[in-house]
Amino acid sequence: MAQSKTNQLSREDSLAFEKAMSAATTPPISVAYSNTLESKVDSTTKAIMLKTEAAYHEYMFTQRMAIYNWQLVSGKILFFIVVFIVLTGLFLSYLQFKASTAYIEHRLQAAKENPGIGAGNLADNTVPASKFEVSKEGIKIDSAVIGLVILVISIVFFFLYLRYVFPIQNPAN
Repeated sequence: MAQSKTNQLSREDSLAFEKAMSAATTPPISVAYSNTLESKVDSTTKAIMLKTEAAYHEYMFTQRMAIYNWQLVSGKILFFIVVFIVLTGLFLSYLQFKASTAYIEHRLQAAKENPGIGAGNLADNTVPASKFEVSKEGIKIDSAVIGLVILVISIVFFFLYLRYVFPIQNPAN
């Protein structure tokens, strides 16, 4: 008797599964699963399952809201840090360009005051020599092109941030 009942349930399950597979509008597994559950579960168990499912969906909703809120706060913090870094880079490049321009103007003024300096010497020495030092105190770079390097790094950094970090993407379900 138990064997025939098991075969009967298996046959009912397979028929429900085949029916669900042939239906184009609903997912097959969930339909077959819900059909077999409805026939095998009493009303008290169904109520407990629905309550548990509702609690699960409520938890998932709260979890997603917490994730979105954290992403909103951390995104704003990260955005302000990136803007600060880029503005600092632009300011440092401005200072380097200004220092380089001041040095060239100083050399031109010295050439006007001292006619003994030839044009060739002035052209050779208009830009100070580049220096690179690494010591226990840190790295020291002194160059006329450092302003340009800082400017390029700042712009590339900002572009990469805008391209890969800033866009908001919905997570897959």
